[in-house]
Amino acid sequence: MRELGDRGIAAHEASGMKVWVPVPDESTVVNGLRSYGWWVAGGVRFRLSSGPYVRISVAELEPADAARLASELRRRTW
Repeated sequence: MRELGDRGIAAHEASGMKVWVPVPDESTVVNGLRSYGWWVAGGVRFRLSSGPYVRISVAELEPADAARLASELRRRTW
């Protein structure tokens, strides 16, 4: 998702349907974004040994919404 990179947020995507964003604390970021209407998942159940991440489904995310999400993530995470 280009909008994340534009805001200096590292993200990893494998399929174009979801991105993985490293965060300092999954619970804080997930709960914070959910309180603003974004539904994201903590990465703990998807990994064996990597650091904390949030998983964001982007397959149906409109460009304007992607920009808003990236801005919220930037404000809430760093």
